[in-house]
Amino acid sequence: MKRKIILILIIFLILASGCVSEEPQTCKDAVAEIPQLIADAQDYPTAQVQRIVDGDTLVLTNGKKVRLIGIDTPEKSYEYYSEAGDYLGSLTLNKTLYLEQDVSETGKYGRYLYYLYTDDLFVNAEMVSSGYAESYPYEPDTKHSFLFDCLETHAKEKNLVIWTS
Repeated sequence: MKRKIILILIIFLILASGCVSEEPQTCKDAVAEIPQLIADAQDYPTAQVQRIVDGDTLVLTNGKKVRLIGIDTPEKSYEYYSEAGDYLGSLTLNKTLYLEQDVSETGKYGRYLYYLYTDDLFVNAEMVSSGYAESYPYEPDTKHSFLFDCLETHAKEKNLVIWTS
């Protein structure tokens, strides 16, 4: 009887360990995972940028209008609008982009939704960490929301760009 109980406990522990989330537990852990996210992105579909619309939207050479998932930048009538768009351009123009999809293919305005990477950068994350964007979780596409929240907190603490006001 005692062996059966021990066996049942072992099986339970094995099964339960598979149910544990692999999400980072701290901001430090989340930020430390960025290099692996960039490395993993090398297997995603690729594209090139045709033009920048604003700080969180661009058009690919294939004509797809893309909205960066999980971030929001100042709109046209707000301070740092131009700077955010210029910064996105500096990160993406004339570079190969790797496109990671979350749950949704497109958003409510018909734009394609992606996390964007270059060979050495997670673009969405860089926009937040540099202070040109804020974390903007929008269900159901929230895979990297915890990371973006952490990066936003750091940008605010450092009074970077849009957080200087």
